[in-house]
Amino acid sequence: MAMMDKNLVKLYRELIHKYRENDFIASIDIGYRVIPGGFDKDECCIAINLNGEDQDFVQSEDRRNPRIQIRSTQVCNHISRRGVKPVRNNRTKRLKKIAPGVSIGFGDTGTLGIFCYDNLNNLRPSLLTCFHVIKSLKKGVPVVQPGIIKDGGTIQQDTIAQYVRRDPHGDSAIARLIGRRAKTDEIFEMGFSIKSFAAAKVGDVLHKSGRTTGVTHAEVSARSLYFRNINKRRVGIPGFKLIPTDGGPREISMPGDSGAIWINQTTMKACGLHFGGEKPSNPNVEFALAQDISHVLKRLNVSLTKPRR
Repeated sequence: MAMMDKNLVKLYRELIHKYRENDFIASIDIGYRVIPGGFDKDECCIAINLNGEDQDFVQSEDRRNPRIQIRSTQVCNHISRRGVKPVRNNRTKRLKKIAPGVSIGFGDTGTLGIFCYDNLNNLRPSLLTCFHVIKSLKKGVPVVQPGIIKDGGTIQQDTIAQYVRRDPHGDSAIARLIGRRAKTDEIFEMGFSIKSFAAAKVGDVLHKSGRTTGVTHAEVSARSLYFRNINKRRVGIPGFKLIPTDGGPREISMPGDSGAIWINQTTMKACGLHFGGEKPSNPNVEFALAQDISHVLKRLNVSLTKPRR
């Protein structure tokens, strides 16, 4: 497997600085080179992913650089209600004991990522998911298990938490648990809990437990910075891209999995918060996108374990 040399990492940082305010750039990756039909895992390069087809938005010296690939983005944020399909499994049922990996939602349907403690509100037990699963800026809106959209949850009977805040520079949010249901820290159908986190590296094989596709595993193909316009401001979200492993499941995520946590089972540490994947118009180009969990926890000011006072 290829190693990323210092010059490539330096170039990656330079390109981020150069293009971070360019609205035509969707993301910049550093990782496996994309080749027809797959990836060359013996060579690392940088990919500049455009929102359109026109490469003129990239300076000529970068278009000529053999260590830089310029591609049209194939990204979907998994945020369309029409994209979340009804599924019938144990995750979409009303559960007496809630757990990471099950269906939740308010404005949309997604996945309960993990339980955490709110450092800004007396360490109140909370749940972490993607903001687009809640899709409301009104503090106190209900988070329902199972999700209202597609999975039949109701506010009257199935509210388990109330929205507290989001990361204004990303796609994550927390909601305060209200104690109506018992809970377990064990991730649904994975049988263990997560209490710490680490950065994902290119080549790592990670697992997630999501509302739609259940437990799947995938390989980290690139470190990434995703650019989004949030509240009329362009922001960069650090994270990584995942692809199917050789011989592994071809479908690694679908709409409704947003909020799931990508985990390194070898180290038992959380690595990322799932928030997107390929466009429905390109189903044969399978990949998943995650935000760095370290960035998410810091931005939301929450802890995975209850800090000692």
